[in-house]
Formats: sequence, C-alpha cells, structure tokens
Amino acid sequence: WDASGWGRDSAAPRAGRGYHPPSSRMPPMLQLSLAEFTLDHFMQHYWQQKPVVIRQGFKQFQDLISPEDLAGLACEEEVDSRLVYKKRGKWQAETGPFESYDHLGKTGWSLIVQAVNHWSPEVAELVNPFAFIPKWRLDDVMISYSTPKGGVGPHIDLYDVFICQGSGRRQWRVGDRGEHRQFAAHAALLHVDPFEAIIDVELLPGDILYIPPGFPHDGVSLETSMSFSVGFRGKSACDISPTVYSDSSKSCCCVSRRVSSVALERAAMNEPARPTIWPNGFELCASITRTPDDSGGIGMYPKT
Repeated sequence: WDASGWGRDSAAPRAGRGYHPPSSRMPPMLQLSLAEFTLDHFMQHYWQQKPVVIRQGFKQFQDLISPEDLAGLACEEEVDSRLVYKKRGKWQAETGPFESYDHLGKTGWSLIVQAVNHWSPEVAELVNPFAFIPKWRLDDVMISYSTPKGGVGPHIDLYDVFICQGSGRRQWRVGDRGEHRQFAAHAALLHVDPFEAIIDVELLPGDILYIPPGFPHDGVSLETSMSFSVGFRGKSACDISPTVYSDSSKSCCCVSRRVSSVALERAAMNEPARPTIWPNGFELCASITRTPDDSGGIGMYPKT
C-alpha cells in the first residue's frame, strides 16, 4: 500500500434506509450459518440476553481486507484508528493517523480501525448477513489486527457486537453481567477488574462470538490474527461517545465507541488521567515489512 494515498479514490458505500434483507448475490462465505439453532431461537434466547459462540457461522471465511490495506487506511486523517500495546507492563494507546509501526515489535500489540465499512465496499458486505437486526441500530464494522499476545484488555461494551474471527486464532473470555469495577488503565482505555469467565473459547476463522451489552470480555491473539466486529447500538445511545471526558486538565477517550461515557468519566475522576500527547515525527512508512515466514510479521497470514 502507499501510505500517502491509499483509499482516496475509494467511494464510501451509501447506507440505505429501513430493513433490507440480504441480497441473493451475497458471497457464499458471507451467508450466515446457524447450525445449532434457528434465527428465531437466537433472537428469543440470546439477543441482548446472553453471549453465545456460533461455530463456523461463516464457512470458509477469509479476511475482507488485507493487513496492509488496513494499516494504510490508518494512515488517513479522516479515519478513526488506535494502536494498543503494553510498555513496561503498562497499557498504552495512540491515535492515528500513523506513519510508522516500527516501534511496536512483532508481538503484543493491536491496530484497531473503526467504521471500515464506510471505506471498503468489501467490508461493508459484512453488514448484510445481520440484516435481521434493524438497520438504524448499526454502528459500524470495527477491525482489529493483532500480533501474538495482542489485545485491548478486559472491558465492557454497551453495544451488541458480533465478533467474526478472520485469519489466525484468538482466545476470548467472557464474564457474566454484574457489579464490575471499571477503571482507566490509560487515558484512552477503560478496563474492568478480573472476572470469572462463563465463556472461555478459542475462535477459529469463520467462528462468531456474540456479546450483548454489559458482559465483560477480553480477547488475546494466539497468533497474528484479524477480527471483524459488527456493532449495534442499544435502545439509547445518548451516553455513548468516542470522546467522553474532557476538561482543561483531564482527558479520557475510549479505544472503541462501545463504552459508557458515564462509566469512563467516573473512572477518570477516581484515577486522574493527564492529557495524552500522541507521538509525532514518525519516519515515513511506505509499507509494512513482510517477514520471510508467517511467524509474526504484519501482513503475513498464519497457516490454518
């Protein structure tokens, strides 16, 4: 990809109004498969009630965008992107646009890009299999590229989300709803205290993990991997915002739009967060280097 110009000639897909059933011309790999229960059973027993793993919800699923193109998209000023990693055992986060990824190494970091469906027609197709959810609830398709041991930490969302596993493998732990203390692990990260898992599962390509609002969860990449998260707003999104706490001395935002502004504000007040100064002066990154094998370099797909 060309860091200075990727995506500028691409037209964002236009969203239509109302409910639109999936097109009969939908690619076969994007045809939702519910082998263990019917759609009616899912809506009655799981939707906004409890999480569930849908094994091979998408058969023969392949990444809808390459890691190189995703990284190139994160170079664009108009795109909402984050890098999340640990430094000396402490969580760190940076906001895009990015010019280099050289400082990150081969393990322990994630690139998150919001609303990729607005920039890639191929990614926008991932919305269609979930057309049984009213379209006005759709938030976006968020994509995460993670190196081994990469993740964003344990957290709680206020949105319904279908996490579709692309290339690679990722371990997910999901806890039950309840009284969970949330805190600012970083000025841009709202985390939750350790929780007991009711789901502890390894997702393979094509698997889908559905998580309703309020359930703590944590995903860690077992190898270089990509995940595609289709998020849906709750009945009220008035307290959900990408930037949720700010004054002259404190700043707190979230890595995803799917967190509570009230919760994050309280966390920031209990643990004051100084304004984050995002690094600049990166060396121009013309491309992401491919490694000779698929053992950890970004852009290389693990063998599955």
